[in-house]
Amino acid sequence: DPAFESIEEQLLEKQSVEGIDTVSGATGTSEGLIEAITNALANAK
Repeated sequence: DPAFESIEEQLLEKQSVEGIDTVSGATGTSEGLIEAITNALANAK
């Protein structure tokens, strides 16, 4: 899935969810994935 690949690459590069761009045509998936990552990181602290 292009959304997962793009988000993964950006997350590894930036080491943060801040400034990660959503994937055109998969905005809902991108936003859901970013939210899930944000929640997982918050719960890990």
